[in-house]
This record gives sequence, structure tokens and C-alpha cells, in this order.
Amino acid sequence: MIIVQLSGGLGNQMFQYALYLALGAEGREVRIDETTEYGEHERLRHPELREDFGAQLPSYRVATRKEIVALTDSYMDFLSRVRRKLTGRRTKLYAERKPYVFDPAVLGLTEAYLTGCWQSERYFADVRQEVRQAFSTLMFGCTAGKMDRGRALPRKARFALSRSAFTSGAAII
Repeated sequence: MIIVQLSGGLGNQMFQYALYLALGAEGREVRIDETTEYGEHERLRHPELREDFGAQLPSYRVATRKEIVALTDSYMDFLSRVRRKLTGRRTKLYAERKPYVFDPAVLGLTEAYLTGCWQSERYFADVRQEVRQAFSTLMFGCTAGKMDRGRALPRKARFALSRSAFTSGAAII
């Protein structure tokens, strides 16, 4: 299983979601962690994908706390804590090495907890059409067969979509 951690603002979350789609298209079991970075009481940042886009965003599978703990070796029982002190953490954490630089090893992983922004179009080049379709549906507000350009989104989301690499050349709406 691979878990992609959501972090940052709306633009970063869009790239993380695109990586989620790319890994899922390759047949991997993928989940999104939308809780670890933001916590339950975070006031400044929060997972904006679900909040801003709601039902228009193609659904994604959210990682459970148990799945996150298993991949990050974060068990809190006494024996696990002692084992970590003696032998170190057995984490599957894979952090982005350099921002904005494609790391081909990411696409070869089968079990990992991915942290980073993954801001390279090369991560999702094979599913470019699916990514564009997911975000253009959001950008143009296509719901129930009606075209309602941008009305379904808050202004901040419309601006982020119009400026992102996903829409490649779309004007600000």
C-alpha cells in the first residue's frame, strides 16, 4: 500500500492528488492521508481539496489511522517503543528529496508513506488526461450535464486552477 500525505495549500494538494491518480492507475493500492499534516485542531491550514471541491472531485480513499501507523511504525505500545529505542524505526517513509525535481524511484515503490509536494508533471504524465479531466470538471463547474463556468468553486480555487500546470494555458476565470 502507498499513502500520499496531503500538505500545504490548494496547489500542493492538487499535485499530491495527481500523484495519487497516477499510482492508482498503475494498479497500486493507494490512500490519501488528510489528517497527519493538519491535525484535528489546525486553524491556518487544512485539507482544501475536499472542502473547496466537495462532491465534484472524484472520490479518493482516505487512509485510516491504523494504516498510517503501520507504514510509519508509530505504534505507541510499550514493546514497540522499546524496540524503536533499541533497533530504530522501521518506517516506510519516503520524503521528496528535491522540490520540483522528478524522482523516478517514486513510481516504482510498492509500499511507502509519501511526503512532499511532487510538483513535476512527469509523475502523472501517463494519466495526464485523467488529471486534466478531474480538474477541468472542477474549473468549469460541470455538474449534472450543465456548464456553469466557475460558479461551483470559491474564487480562491478558481484562481489556483487557472494558474496551475494542470490546465496548461487556461485563462483566469
